[in-house]
Amino acid sequence: MTEAPAASAAPAGTSTRIGRTTSSAKPSLTRSSGSPRVKSPAVASTANAPTWTRCSPIATRTPPRKQFLKVSIRPSSQPNWNRSTARSAARRRAVRSPARSCFTKWRRNSSNQTDVTLHPPKTRIALVGAGNWGWQHARVFSTRADCQLVAVASRSKDRADERARQFGIAPYTDITTMCREQSPDLICVSLPNQAHFTPTLEVIRSGCPLFVEKPFVFHLTEADTLLAEAASRKLFFGINFNHRYAKPIALARQAIDAGKLGDIVFCHWRFGGTGGTDHPFNNLIETQCHALDMLEYLCGPIDSVMAEMTDKTKPGVYRTLVLALHFRNGAVGSLVGSYDSSYTYPGTHQLEINGTRGRVLVEETVKRFTFSEAGNETSQVWQAGYFNDRDRDFYQTFDAHAAAMIDARRNGQEPPVHARAGRRALLLAMAAIESFKGGKRVDVETDSWDASPPAPILAPPANP
Repeated sequence: MTEAPAASAAPAGTSTRIGRTTSSAKPSLTRSSGSPRVKSPAVASTANAPTWTRCSPIATRTPPRKQFLKVSIRPSSQPNWNRSTARSAARRRAVRSPARSCFTKWRRNSSNQTDVTLHPPKTRIALVGAGNWGWQHARVFSTRADCQLVAVASRSKDRADERARQFGIAPYTDITTMCREQSPDLICVSLPNQAHFTPTLEVIRSGCPLFVEKPFVFHLTEADTLLAEAASRKLFFGINFNHRYAKPIALARQAIDAGKLGDIVFCHWRFGGTGGTDHPFNNLIETQCHALDMLEYLCGPIDSVMAEMTDKTKPGVYRTLVLALHFRNGAVGSLVGSYDSSYTYPGTHQLEINGTRGRVLVEETVKRFTFSEAGNETSQVWQAGYFNDRDRDFYQTFDAHAAAMIDARRNGQEPPVHARAGRRALLLAMAAIESFKGGKRVDVETDSWDASPPAPILAPPANP
């Protein structure tokens, strides 16, 4: 693109303005040398006028909504220039939205030339749920530089008001009203386990992209309804299986993908603690959805299940269970889950995967990863270093998942863990319930299993 005089007209069919364009292709603008110039109100000299080149458009949300680049300019040799006049000019040029403030930044580079800083709009996030894990959602997204927490909805006005005061956001007791007034780019749903379906459906029917907590729901018909409604609106729809983002799990997936284990022969999962709702299969659906998702994420799809369960501590509620699993690749596995244990016990969580060439062992989800090669008495061990609080902290697995999820949302991609994974875990749980009730092995279709990409392995934080 060759340089044209400042007074020359823009290309046919296009009217150019700093911050946005009104052509049908909606190109964004960024400054470079040797491109057509648009005269800035802050620049009186033609020689110092900024130049621009057309770039690819910014991805828009669903439903469509205008998005803006925020631009600031500092001339290299403009007389009588000062920060106040530049700020005023930038504000006059900026395209402002009622929902988004436009801030500008400027700096002089080493060659004393004008720099243009582009500021993609922040992802506006609203919350549904003001409970304990909802607080984690608020913490994660309020501290991200690329996100803006804007509102929270709760069934309790007092809890909504309190959470709103904590994070400086708007409180609501009605989801649809919040969606209409705030127009968020993403809604995070974190509610009591058996209260997911109706609020999630309300969010979907409001047309908002969403990110939900596990368990997905407790009935396959509800899961199918939510997925169908979201698909018909082409909504971004993720679920928080954050265990995938623990560093030991990421290292295990890396070792498996690299072939260090050879062919997987068997695996074992044990996870026990306390808690649970009054649902008769609470531990299986609420907590072991993580186990079922994790084992398929690492070992491939499960194609049959056999189950034993006990209601010894609470008649009618099966708080402890053992599953025998068969994988499509021929491997077998076992799963032990319980609410009759304690999270204070050492070894609360353990995952072991054995192959023909080696074994991986994950302890306490985030505590330690060990790879052992068959026949070699020396093992390779990872555990967080002295200053590495990030990777030893279980809650930081949510931060890591949120980072990947927000990147996918901003880049117009599917979530790294789609809500379909929640339905898949529920399908396996229902097969286990059928097996237990019928005293038989139950086959499970594998077509609904999604092969997911591995979670990133982050370098350890720098020492202070």
